[in-house]
Amino acid sequence: NKLPKWDFSIPIQIGVGNSYYYTVNNKSQKFNEKIIVLYEPTLSVQYKLMRWVGIGVGLGFRLMAVNNRGIAEKMNSSIYIFNLKINSGEIYRWLCPKKRK
Repeated sequence: NKLPKWDFSIPIQIGVGNSYYYTVNNKSQKFNEKIIVLYEPTLSVQYKLMRWVGIGVGLGFRLMAVNNRGIAEKMNSSIYIFNLKINSGEIYRWLCPKKRK
């Protein structure tokens, strides 16, 4: 059972959080705090160096589905992904092989 070396994926992430300005002076305070919702489609490629280790890169874009209108800056941006993948399932199968009859 040989594992494929290349893995292509199109992950989509959806996030919810708060955005706000934060001032630091004699008295710290938040202002213009609102809930935001973001959407991140990406294209990701991984190459398996060994059975349980791989490296990867990706490219995507962060889009604000619900933006904070109290903040003038736009939070849409491109994103770049660099990763190291450790396949714990393969490590487990290597350390604890099934007993054969």
